[in-house]
This record gives sequence, C-alpha cells and structure tokens, in this order.
Amino acid sequence: MRGKKLKEIEDGRIHCVLFFFEGLRYTELEFQAIKEIQQYSNVIPIIAKGDNLDHEELADMKHGIMKEARH
Repeated sequence: MRGKKLKEIEDGRIHCVLFFFEGLRYTELEFQAIKEIQQYSNVIPIIAKGDNLDHEELADMKHGIMKEARH
C-alpha cells in the first residue's frame, strides 16, 4: 500500500448491513442472524413500513428489538 493514494486502495469490506424487520413481529431466527452478522459488520435494524405504525406501536417495536439485541 505504500505509495498509493487513499482513493486508489480497494476496500472489499462490508461496513454496514441494513436488516429489515417486516411488520410488528420478529422471530428468534432473525435475532440469531443479526448476532452472527454482528461478528463481521455493523447492523442497522430497519422497521419496514414503520411510517404506518402509530407512535406507541413503533416505540414498542423499537424497545423489543433493543431488548433482544442485548441478549
């Protein structure tokens, strides 16, 4: 890498994974997948169609995801 400019260095790493949750439910299998992926990259959970949820449903979903992600 000596002598190469930063723009010329090819980076094949995955820096971030967007993980989509569909609806108000999520499964243990989804969290197992997230835990495996987190060993290699950052994971950003996204609630699909979250704009269709009311404030309370969205807050409950976020709280549930955060709680499961910590275990």
